[in-house]
Amino acid sequence: MSEASASVLEAAGCGDAKRIAAGRSIGATCAVHLASQYAADFYGLVVDSGLMSIKQLPMVEMIAPQLLGAAGAGILKSLKEPFDTLGKLPAVGCPTLVMHGIRDEIVPLAQGVECHKRIPTNKKTIRQWENATHNDVLMLCGAEWSALVAKLLEDAIAFENEYPAGALVEAHSLSTESMNGLQGRVSGPGGAAGDRFRVQFAEPHGEKALKPDNLKILERAPVPIDPMADFFVGCKVEAHSLAGAAAYNGKCGKVVGFKDDRVRVEFAEGDEKALKPTNLKVMEAAI
Repeated sequence: MSEASASVLEAAGCGDAKRIAAGRSIGATCAVHLASQYAADFYGLVVDSGLMSIKQLPMVEMIAPQLLGAAGAGILKSLKEPFDTLGKLPAVGCPTLVMHGIRDEIVPLAQGVECHKRIPTNKKTIRQWENATHNDVLMLCGAEWSALVAKLLEDAIAFENEYPAGALVEAHSLSTESMNGLQGRVSGPGGAAGDRFRVQFAEPHGEKALKPDNLKILERAPVPIDPMADFFVGCKVEAHSLAGAAAYNGKCGKVVGFKDDRVRVEFAEGDEKALKPTNLKVMEAAI
């Protein structure tokens, strides 16, 4: 985490304590952000009636046509999620507890279910409260809520994450000899049995799910993994390491927007490509 937050914990005598991210309702967006972007520093995650998608809130879906007219639903669908919380979940590797009221009238239960589904670790639990809405979980289920959180704390204390998301690793002892010695960043847990880690290598290799025995840790706690952080509309970039569109390698263009996990770059009038951040180098802050 940042030096400022670390110093606060040190001053409180908690510098060596294992950290857990917990968030309720909209606070869950912050908790997921911390557990995914600072995976090396967090050992547990609690998502309590958590907001995962602003666009999929009933209130937002209802207001969109009123504000934007008949095309409101289509416009809303085309917009990017403000926090992309669901997109960050695949990087979560720590023990996770998801709790949600079945009758939640503000953040639908489906968002809690989707949260649990997208987290790749097998160290996760979901509890659906039968009669609870958004704001009465503690009143109706306080004792069990406390017991589940206590269990999550135990799991977090016992948890060790040798290969957190964002860590720099080197592949070795693979049967595909051309990959031995390659360096990449861990994307999160992977593999059906939960015994592998997804690693993002440069093209043309892409992402691979590898066993710990085939990985050597080089840097465990890098800067937060936000591949879009260096790009904004107007900055000048250069394309590189493209396999399918090698003709664009070395070409410079201007960032004009974003599409899902890619950056939209205009190389010339009418010539626009949506490229991964790993295939772009920032040349100038703005043009």
